[in-house]
Amino acid sequence: MESQFVQSSLKGIEGKLTPLQEKLDRLTPRYFDELIDEDSYRRINDEVLLEKNALKREKERLQRTGVNRWVEPARDVVNRLETLGKTDF
Repeated sequence: MESQFVQSSLKGIEGKLTPLQEKLDRLTPRYFDELIDEDSYRRINDEVLLEKNALKREKERLQRTGVNRWVEPARDVVNRLETLGKTDF
């Protein structure tokens, strides 16, 4: 189950990375053709690169650990709730 979720998450990340790269591919020629000013180019380029790098880091983390970020904290909560349910007050 978890492996399927990780695979699904990886596909989702790939689905977000492709349009970001396409956006960068369209952005640079527009700047060189002077269709957008330097400030706009830098702002948009920085925003896209930040998002792209964050997605790449998440993808690498998922591939390395095989665990989605929320799975371990969720397990801890469930285990604690189970423990509390077994305790007599």
